[in-house]
Amino acid sequence: MTNETKRRWVVLWGLAGGRANRRSMKESVARATAAQNESVERSAAGAAARALGPDHERRWGWLMRRRSRRVLVVASVATWALLLAGGLAPEPTWERTAFAFLLSVACYFLLREASRLITELPETYLDERQLRIRDESFTIAYKVLSGVLGVVAGLGVAGLVIASSGDTPTFPAIGYEAGIAAALSLGMTMQSLPAAVLAWREPDLQQ
Repeated sequence: MTNETKRRWVVLWGLAGGRANRRSMKESVARATAAQNESVERSAAGAAARALGPDHERRWGWLMRRRSRRVLVVASVATWALLLAGGLAPEPTWERTAFAFLLSVACYFLLREASRLITELPETYLDERQLRIRDESFTIAYKVLSGVLGVVAGLGVAGLVIASSGDTPTFPAIGYEAGIAAALSLGMTMQSLPAAVLAWREPDLQQ
């Protein structure tokens, strides 16, 4: 066998091995994706069985009353405002921001239970009425959030116009603490608002 023939065989074996490796990699990725999807499906099924089952009412019965849920919604809104106000304070501190953030996270998890995870579960686990109230909650939450952001943007523009007027324009100094607090407050509001709307509007979440 000549050297040229040997080189050709080496190249052919290399190409075959590369194709085999790529095929093996694709199969590995497909198996990993299927396993991940199966794990997500089992997790969603377990969450649906827990949130929509009879045990949920016995465990979280005090949140099933409309007055209790509305108090929780008001408390959640207060934590979002407290988180933002902590960052805009004259002397913001990380401790104050962290405390307000932990309060907002606690209210968020309570809102999830108060709304029976209806705003988070896949459609396959919800009936027609639950799908309807979920869609309505997202629609109202979007309108509320758009209105709040519009007011905040308007106030910001008005503040910039006022600050830039005059012979010596002055702009308020905003530190990174305020930016982080504002981002956390906006994030918690966006995440919690659909569940808050559903919890506020529903007269009774029992099955």
